[in-house]
Amino acid sequence: MENAVVAAGAGSGKTMVLASRFAWLVTEKNYRVNEILTLTFTNKAAAQMFRRIHSTLGEIASTDNGEKGRRAQAALDDFVHARIQTLDSYSAAIVRQCASRYGINPDFVIDQERCLSLAFEEALPFLISHRRHPALERLYSKKQPNEIAHDIFASILFNYSYIDRGPSLIEDTKNQFDIVCREWKKLRDTSVNILDELQRLASEDEKLHPDLPPLMTEYAIGQIVFPDTQNIRDYFDMILSLPADTCIMAAEKHPLQDSLADILRFMAKVHALNLSKGRRKDNPVKDLIRQFRSPVFEEFSSLAVYCMQAGLIYSFMTLTQNLQEHYLNKKRQEGILTFSDVSRLARAILIEQSDIRKSEKETFKTIMIDEFQDNNELQKDVLFLLAEKHEVMSRGIPAAKDIAPDKLFFVGDEKQSIYLFRGADVSVFRTLQNELQSAGLSLAINYRSSPDLIGAFNAVFGGGNFDPSGKTFLPGKPSVFVSARTAGAGLPPYEAVYTPLEAGKTGGGKMSVCIFDDKNNETDSDDTKTGADSFLPADENEARFVAERVKKLLEKKNESGENQYRPNDIAILFRTRNSQHLFEKHLRLLNIPYACEDMGGFFFGGPVNDIMSTLRLAAYPLDKAAYAEMLRSPFAGLSLPGLAACLAVFNQSAQPEPFTGEPLARLSESDQSRYIEGQKLYRRICGKARESSVSALVSELWYNEGYRYETEWNPQTTVYRELYDYLFHLAVKADTGNQGLSAFADSIQELRNSGGRLTDIEIPLERSNAVQLLTIHKSKGLEFPVVFLCGCGKHGRTDQSGDVYDTGGAGIALSPPLPSRVIAIPKIRNNFFWERSNAEAKRKRTAELRRLLYVGMTRAEKELHLSGSLKLSKNLAEDDTSARDENTPVDFSLLLKQYVEEKAASESKKSEEKNTIPGDSIFDNDTFFGLCLPALAAHIPAEGCSKDSPLFFSIEEIPVFPRENTQSGNTAAGFSNDNAGLRAFFEQAKTFYDNAEKITTPEVTDNHLTPTSLRDKLPSEADRLTENLSCGIGLKANEEFSGENGNDIFNTVDAMLANFAQTDEDSEEKFNAGSFGTIAHLCVESLLNSVEPFVPASLSGFLSPKESTAFLDAGKELAARFIRSPLGKIAQNAELRENEFPFRTLIKTQNKNELFINGTIDLLFEDTGTVHVVDFKTDSRENPAEHAAQMACYYQAASALFADPRKKTCRIWLYYLRSGHAVEMTGKAQTL
Repeated sequence: MENAVVAAGAGSGKTMVLASRFAWLVTEKNYRVNEILTLTFTNKAAAQMFRRIHSTLGEIASTDNGEKGRRAQAALDDFVHARIQTLDSYSAAIVRQCASRYGINPDFVIDQERCLSLAFEEALPFLISHRRHPALERLYSKKQPNEIAHDIFASILFNYSYIDRGPSLIEDTKNQFDIVCREWKKLRDTSVNILDELQRLASEDEKLHPDLPPLMTEYAIGQIVFPDTQNIRDYFDMILSLPADTCIMAAEKHPLQDSLADILRFMAKVHALNLSKGRRKDNPVKDLIRQFRSPVFEEFSSLAVYCMQAGLIYSFMTLTQNLQEHYLNKKRQEGILTFSDVSRLARAILIEQSDIRKSEKETFKTIMIDEFQDNNELQKDVLFLLAEKHEVMSRGIPAAKDIAPDKLFFVGDEKQSIYLFRGADVSVFRTLQNELQSAGLSLAINYRSSPDLIGAFNAVFGGGNFDPSGKTFLPGKPSVFVSARTAGAGLPPYEAVYTPLEAGKTGGGKMSVCIFDDKNNETDSDDTKTGADSFLPADENEARFVAERVKKLLEKKNESGENQYRPNDIAILFRTRNSQHLFEKHLRLLNIPYACEDMGGFFFGGPVNDIMSTLRLAAYPLDKAAYAEMLRSPFAGLSLPGLAACLAVFNQSAQPEPFTGEPLARLSESDQSRYIEGQKLYRRICGKARESSVSALVSELWYNEGYRYETEWNPQTTVYRELYDYLFHLAVKADTGNQGLSAFADSIQELRNSGGRLTDIEIPLERSNAVQLLTIHKSKGLEFPVVFLCGCGKHGRTDQSGDVYDTGGAGIALSPPLPSRVIAIPKIRNNFFWERSNAEAKRKRTAELRRLLYVGMTRAEKELHLSGSLKLSKNLAEDDTSARDENTPVDFSLLLKQYVEEKAASESKKSEEKNTIPGDSIFDNDTFFGLCLPALAAHIPAEGCSKDSPLFFSIEEIPVFPRENTQSGNTAAGFSNDNAGLRAFFEQAKTFYDNAEKITTPEVTDNHLTPTSLRDKLPSEADRLTENLSCGIGLKANEEFSGENGNDIFNTVDAMLANFAQTDEDSEEKFNAGSFGTIAHLCVESLLNSVEPFVPASLSGFLSPKESTAFLDAGKELAARFIRSPLGKIAQNAELRENEFPFRTLIKTQNKNELFINGTIDLLFEDTGTVHVVDFKTDSRENPAEHAAQMACYYQAASALFADPRKKTCRIWLYYLRSGHAVEMTGKAQTL
C-alpha cells in the first residue's frame, strides 16, 4: 500500500470505493475497525458512509464462510467502535483531550450562533464605553454607532478572532504599512512616468488634446510633488511611536496630508479629461489617459487614502485588539467555540502537544478522507500531523518526506469543490498528488447518468464531441472547463481541469435548454397590472413554465401505462434561493407536492397565520391583531362588518377581552353562530394550553378542530397541507427547548416579521412523495431521475467590500472613510487592500461557478432541463432585430446562436480584465448561461436545428404567461368552492369513510425515561432499586458538609404558594413548589457564575412584578446560604463546574430490558480527587430513600463521564434547601 489520491468523477461510486477499501483493510489486512479513521465533510455523508461500510461488511460476512467472513463478522460485532465521522467532529475530539491546557472547558460546545451573538453583546457596550475615542468619532461620519458595533467590531470578533492564538491586529497593521511602502514606490514611479510622458506630448503638440497643456503646466512648475518612499516610511514610524489615542491627530496635522490631497485633486483632473476632444486617430495622449484612469488612478488613489487614514487605522486596530482579547476570554468562560476555532486549535494541539500527537498517530493505522476537495490547507495540516511517521516528531507541519507511506487515502473531485464561502480551497486537493508523490487513481466511469447525458457533459464541460459512450473524446470546441488534454502549465491552481466521463449504464436520456426571451423590462417590475395584456415578470414566468413542465412529467405514462415519474423523482435546483418562493407558489397552484429544507413561502396561503392567530391569542389575550386574524380565519369566519363590530367592542372596553358576549347584539344572525363557535374553540384551546405541549396544541387545531378537513376538501387549498408539517416541526423544537406557548408565538411572529424563510428543515411530510426544491449546495451527493436547473440567466451578488476583510497575506484590514480633504474628489477609491485582492477573488468565484454548474447538471440521471431568462432580442445588433418580426417565423436556435456570438464579440472588445483563463470561451463570468451557452451554441449548425440534423440537446423558447390565467389553483377535482361543493365532497367521501378499516394502534412501551420518572412509570423496578431503603437506614445528614437552615425563607415562600392555591386555582397548576425549586436552582447557578439571576420567561408570565421579585429574593438567599456551606465552597472554587448538566445513560431491568435514562444533574463539580454531584431538593419532608433510584442514575452517569476517566472518586449528594442538610447517597448509589 502507498498513499493515494483518487480523482472520482461525478456518479463514479466513490462511496462504494471507500466502503470496499474499508472492508479490504478489515478482511485482507486484518485491521480492527477502530484502527481505521474514516473522515467525511458532512454529518449526512458520515451517516451514509457508516451504512454503506456496515452493509458491505455484512454482505461479506453472510456470503464468505472462510477467514474473510469471520473477520467481517468480528468487525460487525465491534462496529460500534468504528471511527467514521466528520473532520470537524474528529478535531473537536482532539480539542477535548487537552482543552484544559488552553484554558477551555472540555465540555465546550460548537455554537456559531452563540459566538456571533456574543460578539455583538460584547461590541455594543465596548463601543458605548469608548464612544469618545478619536477613532470612533471619525467613524461616526460613515456609520451609526450600532452599525459600527455590528458591522465592524462584531465582524472582527466573530470572523477573524481565533482561540488558538493571541490577537494580531496591531501586527497586521504594521505589516500593511510595510506593504504600502513597497507598493508606493511602484505606483509612484508608474504615475510619474505617465505624467512625464503626457507633459512631453502636450508640449510637442497641443492638438493632441486642447485641455492637456494648461493642466500639465501646473505639473511642470513643481506644484505637484510626489513624496518618495522614505517620506511615507517616516510618516508611518511617527504614527507607530505615538499612543493610539493621540496618533490620529498627529497624522491629520502631518504635512503629508496636504501633499497627498493636492496630488489626488490633480490626478482627478487628468482622469476627467474628455476623450472626445483632440485628434481622433493615432493619439498617444488618449491611450495614456485610458491607462492612467484604470488601473493607475484607481490603485494610487486607494493607496493615498490608506496613507492619509493610517493614524485612524492604527488607532482603531489597537482599540479593537483590547476588545478582541476580552471576547476570546468570554468564549473560554462560556465554553463556546466556532468550527474555525476547533480546527485551528486541533492543529495547534497536534503541533504543540507531543503526547497527544504520539497517541493519535499510534491509534490509527490508516486514514481515509472523502470529499477532500472541500477542505483546505488547515485541514490538510491536521491530516499530515496524524500521518507523520512514528519515529518523527516535527516541530511544525511534517514535510512530505516525513509522512508514513501507507497511511493516507484521499478521495475527491476537483470539479465538485463548491464551498469557497466556507473556506474550501480546491488548490490543496489539486496539488496533493505531487506533494505526496503518491499514486494517482482516476474513477472516470459514471454509473448515475444516462449515456446521452454523459455525452452532453463531455461536450459542455470539456469542449469535446458528442459521444454517449464517452470513449472517443475529441476536445477543441468551446467549453466550461479546460480539458486535461489542453491544460497548460499556467493554469491557476484554483481552476479545475476536466477529465471526460465514460458511461457506466445504458438507456436514453434528454437534455433541454429552455429560455425566456425577456423583451420587456417594464413587465419585470410591474406587479400591479391586471387584464389580458398583463404578463408575469421574467422570474415568475420561468417558475410557471417549470411548474407546468413538472405537471406534464407527472402525468406522463410509460409503456405499461403507469406513471413514468413520481414527484420525488424530480428536483428543482437553484444557485440561490432568491426566486424559490415563486416556484413554491406555482407548484402549490398546480397542486404539486413539494418539499424543501429552506422554505420561502411559510406564511403563504393562510394555514400558518390562522393557526398561529389562535395560539397567539391564547398566549396574549390583549393582542388585537391576533384577535382580528382569528375572527376572520376558518375557526370563526366572521364577515368584514362582523369583524368591525367585534373590534369596536374590544377597543371601547376598559378591560378588553376576546370573545366576550357583548358583541353578539351587534352581529348578524349568521355571524352570531360563527362567533359562538369561535368562542367555544378559543376557550377549549385556552383550557388545553395550561397542560398541553405546543406541538399538541398545533395538532389539536389542525386535526381535531377541523382545519385539515377544511383544507383537504377544497383543491384550491389542499396545496397548503404541507405547511402544517413545517409548523408542527417548529412546535416540536419549541417543546424540546422547553419553550412555552408565549415564547413559541413570539418566535413565529419574529420569523414572520423577518420575511418568513425557514432554513435547514428536513422532515417527513404528510405527502412524502414530493418534488424536491434544493440549492445546488444542498443537492451535492444526491441524484434524481429528472433535474431542473433554474435561474441560469440570473447574476449573483455584486462585488462589495465590507468594512473589514481578510486580505490574505496582509492580515485583517479596515476600509476607512474618505478624509474630509478629499471627500469631494470624484472617482477616488478608499479600499486599497480590497482592490488589490478583489481581482483574484473574482477569478476564484468564477472558477467555483464553473464547478457549481457541473455539480448541478451531474445530479441528473435521465433528464436535465436548464431554464432561465435572457434579453435575446434586446442584445442583438440593431440591424438584426428585423429577424425577430412577429409575423416572420424564426428558428429559435439560430436566434440563440446569434446572441451568443454577439455577446462573445462584445466581451472581447472590453478593455477591463475579465475573470477568465487563457483560451476561455465564456461570455459572462457570473451566470450559468454565460458559462455554458458558448459550448452549446458551438454545436448549433449554421442553418439551425432541424429534424434531419438534431442536436444532443433541445432548445425551447419559454412562452409568455398572462398573469390572470396563472393565479388560481387546480380545480380538476370538480368541487366548487362553496357549500354545494362541500356537500358534494361529503357525498363522495362518505363511501370511503363508511367502508374504512378501523386501525387500532398498539401500545408501545416508552423505554426513554428520566431518573425522577422511574418510580411513577416502573414502580416495581424502582422498588427493586430501593429495596431495604424505605426507612432511610444509613441516610443521614452529613454535618461536615451541611449548611444553614432555610426554614425562615420557606415560611414566606410557602405562604405565597398557599395564597396562589387559594386565590387562583389555574395559577396554582402553573406555579407551585416545583416552580420555585426551578428558580432556586437558577439562583445557585447564577451566583456560582457571578451573574445576576432572573425569573425564566416560562414562569415570569404567571407572576406579578412584586411576586417575581419576592420569589427571586428568596431563591437568591437560599443560593447564598448553600454557597456558604462547606459543600458550596468546594463548588465555588472548583475549576470544573457544570450546572444543569444533561446526560444519557443505559440501565437494564431484571428482565433484561434496556432503559435509556435522559436526565439533568443540578450541579456537578470536582476538587482534587473527587467529582461531586449535588441534587437540590425543596421537599418539606426529608426521605432520601425515595430518591435513591434517581441518585443511582446520576452516580452511573457522573462516574462514566467524569470520575472514571480522571481516576477520581464520585460522591453523590442530596441537598435540602429548607434544612441545609447535605445527605450523602454515594454508598447506596454504588450498591444499586
